[in-house]
Amino acid sequence: MTRIHDKLFGNIPYVAPEILKAGKSEQDPYTKYSDVYSLGVLLWNISSGKAPFKDQKVYTISTSILSGIREERIQNTPDEYFVLYSKCWNDVPEERHHVEDVYEVLERLLENYNEEKGSTFSGKIEDPFEWFENSIKDGTITHYCSKDFNDISESGFGGDINECALISKIYNGEREHPVPNTNAKFVELYQKCWQLEPDKRPDIQQINDLLKTFEDVNINEEYIVEINSISVTQEMNEMSHEGCDLEDY
Repeated sequence: MTRIHDKLFGNIPYVAPEILKAGKSEQDPYTKYSDVYSLGVLLWNISSGKAPFKDQKVYTISTSILSGIREERIQNTPDEYFVLYSKCWNDVPEERHHVEDVYEVLERLLENYNEEKGSTFSGKIEDPFEWFENSIKDGTITHYCSKDFNDISESGFGGDINECALISKIYNGEREHPVPNTNAKFVELYQKCWQLEPDKRPDIQQINDLLKTFEDVNINEEYIVEINSISVTQEMNEMSHEGCDLEDY
């Protein structure tokens, strides 16, 4: 696990996609743009009154972020506020707001809010700006934006941390290295199965046929039986979908 992923822990929902992709990069991925991304997620947090991606498993959140999925707009959120945080979590770092612009928009919104004497936010937080400033003072935002995650405790997250890092590595195309002395044909076969593009992977029948040709490869017979079983099951499922009568076979 890289140092970057090792320090993210439970803050994945607030982490910019370019940081999640930085598994093999030696360059520091934390920038003012990544901080603004975290700020945008926090602004959504304010308007919703709940944690981002609350209903998702921790180890699926990084995949969602990398795929461009963001939390949905909360009903009755002011248009300007929605546009504000949406731009903060843009996939392209350079197209995000500058932090000064964020403060400027927030101040303007709060002035309008105070004049109207009625909350157009969710109503769960009386003064979002005050809540935001207090979060900075008590260190909450630091945990989400800082370049140094050393103070974050790992307790309570368990194996989810490793799974988040693993998902990011797979998404970035990282695969296990061949075991020393493994037959080259066998390595070539399983590496084809790991192709990022599904259409480039062999199907189970092709795998089965190739394994039968590997006379010089020591493959456990139990694996061959299991692969044959999978192949037969797939054929039966295909016949079932096509309306075939399985009793005829």
